[in-house]
Order: sequence, then structure tokens, then C-alpha cells
Amino acid sequence: MVTKNDRLATVPLFSNLGRRELDRVAEVVTEVEVKAGTVLGREGHRGSEAFVIVTGTAAISIDGKQVASIGPGEVVGEMGLLDGGPRAATITAQTDMDLYVIEPGAFSPLLDEPSIAKALLKSVAARLRSADKLLHG
Repeated sequence: MVTKNDRLATVPLFSNLGRRELDRVAEVVTEVEVKAGTVLGREGHRGSEAFVIVTGTAAISIDGKQVASIGPGEVVGEMGLLDGGPRAATITAQTDMDLYVIEPGAFSPLLDEPSIAKALLKSVAARLRSADKLLHG
């Protein structure tokens, strides 16, 4: 049986964490199921939680145009988790999905642990570089 820790270990955001750190992250995620068509976050609206996709796919849209489709192991909303700022895109479930939801109140204390904070910063930086490359070639 695949455990929550096993799944989290395959997520790039958490792949550099050790077993102890993964245990801490697993303690704060909530497992939820959503139906196809569910909007997880709307572009321009305040976001605070992040979502780890366990099963299913979601569409990422900017200005009403789909720019990507993401699936298992992907994380969305991590920037909102960090700063509570507006969503950069709309995230809509394309299929029924199983998710791990990370709420800011539960996750915030983990940022005091340097290894977790460093892994998160590396992931966010990599995503920003990737987005910049797409925009500027």
C-alpha cells in the first residue's frame, strides 16, 4: 500500500526532504476528493492553500485560455501558501481528483524548519525560471 509519505516523496516540491521532514509535512496535509469541473482557485482571487495532485488532472487557465494541464505529483497554489496573494491562474479539475490540501496555518510552522523552507524555495524558484523561459523564450 502506498502511503501519504511515499506519495509526497515523489512530489518535486518535497523530493529533497528526509523521512522526518516528510513525516512532518504528511501530518499537515488534508486528503480531499473533488469532482470534475471543480474550480480549485480563480485567477486574481486571493489564494492561501496549496494542492498536491494525487490522482486526476487539472487545467491551468490564464485570461480564460488554457495554458497547461497538470497531473499526479504536481503542486499548485504554493505561492498563495507563502504569501496569500492573488492567484496567477485559474485551476479547474478536468477529471475527478484526489488531492492533498495544505492550509497556511498548518504549514506555516514547518517553514521554521530550514530543510523544508529550503526545499520549498528551490521549487518556487524552479517554477519561476520555467515560467520566465516560456514567456521570454
